[in-house]
Amino acid sequence: MNHCVSFVASNDKIYLNELCFDNNTVSREKLSTLNLSQEEQNLLQLWDLILSLAKKTKNYNANYKYGVYQITNELNTYKLDDNNNKIYDYNELNGYLEVLKTKIKEYYEKNISHLLFKYELLK
Repeated sequence: MNHCVSFVASNDKIYLNELCFDNNTVSREKLSTLNLSQEEQNLLQLWDLILSLAKKTKNYNANYKYGVYQITNELNTYKLDDNNNKIYDYNELNGYLEVLKTKIKEYYEKNISHLLFKYELLK
C-alpha cells in the first residue's frame, strides 16, 4: 500500500514502480520465493484480479508497473453526479479495490502491527 508510482520524468525517461506486485517487478519476484500462507495467497489472487481489471481501463499504460495507489488514483476514475456522489466508471474494479484495502488492513492488524510495536519500530 505504498505511494510509489510509475511515471515519465521531464527528461522523457520512464521510471517504473518496482515496489508493487505488478508482473515482473522486484517485489513480485521476491514474493515468488516466499512460502505464502493461505491468507497471503488469497490476497495475491485478489490483487491479480484487480490488476487484470485495471488493464482494461481507458487510462492504463502498458509501459508502467502499477500498485494499488496508482490504480486507485489514475485508473479507478469516476464522475460526480448532481449530489456530488461518485459514480465510478469501473464499478467492479472499485469494488475489488475496496475489498483489498479492507483485507490488507485486517492482515496488517493481525500479522504486522504487533511486531512493529514489539521491536519499537512504532511507539
